[in-house]
Amino acid sequence: MIHLLKLKTTLLVFSLFLFAPNVFGADVTTVYFVPFQIETYVPITRATVVSQAWEKWTISSKSQTSSLIALLNRGDEETFDEYRVRVLILSGNQTFFIDANGVASTKGKLGIGIDKAMFIKFRDSLHTDQRKILRKEESEEVTR
Repeated sequence: MIHLLKLKTTLLVFSLFLFAPNVFGADVTTVYFVPFQIETYVPITRATVVSQAWEKWTISSKSQTSSLIALLNRGDEETFDEYRVRVLILSGNQTFFIDANGVASTKGKLGIGIDKAMFIKFRDSLHTDQRKILRKEESEEVTR
């Protein structure tokens, strides 16, 4: 049990050093977001996610950035869907993408399955001046 605790602590410290120069040094983290549940007629890819984004987040808090990046590093390895991209995260010199299934990827086809509910909870914790609405959901427009 003690060895497991030491291993977890070592991994945590290692991951902080691994990400510290890139994440904690970033002045601003920018996120382009399309709701996960949205299905589109034309695929949203890595190349088109910015132009199709519904929200743009601007995060200057280092603690919020580290919380966001931590969400992307928990989970099992899964296949990333190149045609259902929903999130682009630009932080320092790191770029992350998340698909509609909640699979986060930096490179290649494989990624890490994240907890989408925790990601949305993070989004909801942002201040209103950190979230710019670029496009409203059609269902919201119909009910107003």
